[in-house]
Amino acid sequence: METEELTVRIGETKEMQLASRGASGLQLLFRVDDPDLVSVSRRELTSQDMASLPRQAGNSMPAYFSILGKKPGRTHIHFYEKPAGSRQGPDLPVKDYSLTVTE
Repeated sequence: METEELTVRIGETKEMQLASRGASGLQLLFRVDDPDLVSVSRRELTSQDMASLPRQAGNSMPAYFSILGKKPGRTHIHFYEKPAGSRQGPDLPVKDYSLTVTE
């Protein structure tokens, strides 16, 4: 999987959208190598977001994540899917970001 480069300034927030396959029993999660540099949070879908989505069973849903720069440096963010609940299974890579936080 290719790693995408991303730059954010201290105090700046960037939002990104990834596809989530929650209907298939997978949860979309993330891991930050150095959480002192950035804060990552998932934004819930609004009613306006939901109204604009095509209604087809089995389609992926968008998942929105906000990345906030906290301290200058470089880190990686790994997005992956994992079976929900008590189901076992490997982590499935979705997207990797190499993130630089600047002043």
